[in-house]
Amino acid sequence: MIQKLRKSWLNTLLLLAILLALVFVVDLPAVLQAVITIHPLSLVAVLLLATADRFLMGMKWRHLLQAAGWPVDFRRAVSAYYQSGLSSRLIPVPISSEVLRGHLIARTGIPAAVVFSSMVVEKLIAWLASSLLGLASLVFLLSSFQEDTAGMLLLGTSLAVAFGGLALGLILYRPAHHLGSRIFEKFLPSRLNSLYTKISQAVLQYRSRPSALAVNLLLAFVEQGIQFTKFYVLGRALGISLPALSFFAVIGLTVVVRRVTSYIEGWGLGEASTVVMFALLGVDQETAVALSFLNYTTTVVASLPGAYLLYRSGASLQGLLTRTREAGLREEA
Repeated sequence: MIQKLRKSWLNTLLLLAILLALVFVVDLPAVLQAVITIHPLSLVAVLLLATADRFLMGMKWRHLLQAAGWPVDFRRAVSAYYQSGLSSRLIPVPISSEVLRGHLIARTGIPAAVVFSSMVVEKLIAWLASSLLGLASLVFLLSSFQEDTAGMLLLGTSLAVAFGGLALGLILYRPAHHLGSRIFEKFLPSRLNSLYTKISQAVLQYRSRPSALAVNLLLAFVEQGIQFTKFYVLGRALGISLPALSFFAVIGLTVVVRRVTSYIEGWGLGEASTVVMFALLGVDQETAVALSFLNYTTTVVASLPGAYLLYRSGASLQGLLTRTREAGLREEA
């Protein structure tokens, strides 16, 4: 409980710091001017890309569930992603959208352990894909940063790649599961040990499906490409004149930073990291803020169909908060 309160206070302080920086450091009228002068066709293109991203994410997750032997209707998987995408914009707790997504699919009859294992594998593959692209991007941009900054970024992205690869390898390594089972059996109640066993068996199914993992990694790269293109269209519409390769490299590095920071704080820190990364490459801070703001708002607008789908599914906000708190308590336990 104390840890949760500390994290809540940390999130609040980070948001306050970001808001103060916007008020006292950034020329907000200039940001507003940049936003309102963007061409409507650029916004339409970005919304189409964001919609394609939602569909591809649903396809990617459905692919893993099918590989585990549990076919899922494509529309249901996409619907779950739309609803979880909207909830992530309403509730600044990263786990909340994942709880909702898992709940929506688990209530179709798929065992919760299978759903959870597919989400873990999916997240780690996405982490590995974005980290590899981020590392490649940093190598391309290395000469553009000061030595100290380049060193920190290189260390951070290398650690991100190592973490993604090691974590994915460990969850597919049978002896690691046996060790975990012995620990759970010795120190935890039989109910939790039984739950661990079910999840372990579900995860280990993917060991015999390397082609499915490879296809999912490829889909993760394609999804990252859509996100890169979305940023690129917005950046060009705002007049950012970086060369195309440099622009995509900055976005690749930014996506890694955003992914890491989103686990620390659910809303503001990821957007602030976008501003910092582009500012480091010489983009003026007002344009960088406008880019981050437009990326956020277009993502919200593209997720709005999730409101209707939430209403149709009968999933309530209060129920989601309750399940999120329960997940958090299980995580602490």
